[in-house]
Amino acid sequence: MESGITEPEGETNAGLAEAELAASGSSPRRGRPGLAWGVAALACAAVVLLSISQVRMNDRLAALDERQRGKAKAEAAEPADQGPPLLEPGSFAALEHGTRVEPSKDAVAKLVRSDSKGAEIALSAGSISLHVKRVEGAQWIVHAGRYDVVAIAGARYRVTHTDAVPEVEVFQGKVRVTGGLLGAEGVEVSSAAHTLAAKMANTEQELAPPDMPSAPTDTVVGADGADPQTYVDPLAYDEMFGRALALRATKPDEAQVLFRRLVDLGRDDWVTERAFEQLRTMVGPDEREALRLEYVERFTDGMFAEPFGAIGCQALDDDEADSCWEAFAERFPNSLYGP
Repeated sequence: MESGITEPEGETNAGLAEAELAASGSSPRRGRPGLAWGVAALACAAVVLLSISQVRMNDRLAALDERQRGKAKAEAAEPADQGPPLLEPGSFAALEHGTRVEPSKDAVAKLVRSDSKGAEIALSAGSISLHVKRVEGAQWIVHAGRYDVVAIAGARYRVTHTDAVPEVEVFQGKVRVTGGLLGAEGVEVSSAAHTLAAKMANTEQELAPPDMPSAPTDTVVGADGADPQTYVDPLAYDEMFGRALALRATKPDEAQVLFRRLVDLGRDDWVTERAFEQLRTMVGPDEREALRLEYVERFTDGMFAEPFGAIGCQALDDDEADSCWEAFAERFPNSLYGP
């Protein structure tokens, strides 16, 4: 039986389509404004971040460019002449005519000159070894403080910088060492002598401190009222003391003269005080008391006050000596000196 009620077929299908679209969230009639605002906000944030990054990048590039310009200006302002180059410590360096040099790992050596006429090296620390080839007209010089070490013909040798006379070892050939305590003539050291120290200990040459005319005058009067001594470079005093020590074993009279000269120069330094101590063990008994008086006048509480104090007690008569030794024991309770 027909109900008499009919629905259009097209409208039914349209209603179903709208329901499906609504369920899928894609309905053209009911949109989602929150999603659109979120997308827009993300886009704006991205634009802002990109802008900030671009600004920072520009600042960094500008700073880098400024540093590069400053570096270029500084390099342009630097003088073209940087002075003699330093020889690389602990490595070999080849010079003209097949000569080779090897600075030690702690060496500070400047190559002052290197050409067909030889080379000059200024050594201010450590040591340097040289193997010099025999070449006519070429000269090889190592400047070490106030001393010059010059190779004679072909030679193998090593020069070590010190605060006084340099250490020179000759393994082959000969070198001449001049300047400082050795004077302009200097001494010749061969491989037979091997070292400068050995040569100085056995040489007959008088090695007095050199005059330094370019230095300011430092007038001192000797203890015996002799004529004032001219200025001597302070380093020469160390060298004179070292020379005296080297002579003491083989030429004690010459050593004593040098120690005495150091004392008479009137200085109050450690070199002079040690010269006093050396003289104490070298002079005769009749000279010790006078030497002691000189010492205590110049060094009230010196490092050798104990042995010189003992000399004072030994020079006294029995009664006075007893009192002196009592005072000596109080001042030096652990002393090995005694009556």
